[in-house]
Amino acid sequence: EDEFDMKELQTLADLLYKNYGGIRAVFSPKEDGFSFAVCGKEAALKAFFDDFKSKLSIKGGGRGNMVQGTVFAKKDEIEKFFGEIL
Repeated sequence: EDEFDMKELQTLADLLYKNYGGIRAVFSPKEDGFSFAVCGKEAALKAFFDDFKSKLSIKGGGRGNMVQGTVFAKKDEIEKFFGEIL
């Protein structure tokens, strides 16, 4: 697993969103969890992020069509969350 800095995560999430639409999230491992950036239409992104924060330990925020931060969870916990919403 490669580590990306926040600017790289934001760029990648934005690129994925612009090319494929929907909600696009990218993650990079950290010692205590994962850094993340998520892009999407503002209303849908707000609903997604509220749900994400309610189910996992998150430090972060954003505005417009992007949120970013750190999720303090294991990879399988994050995958389970996405499996439940897809």
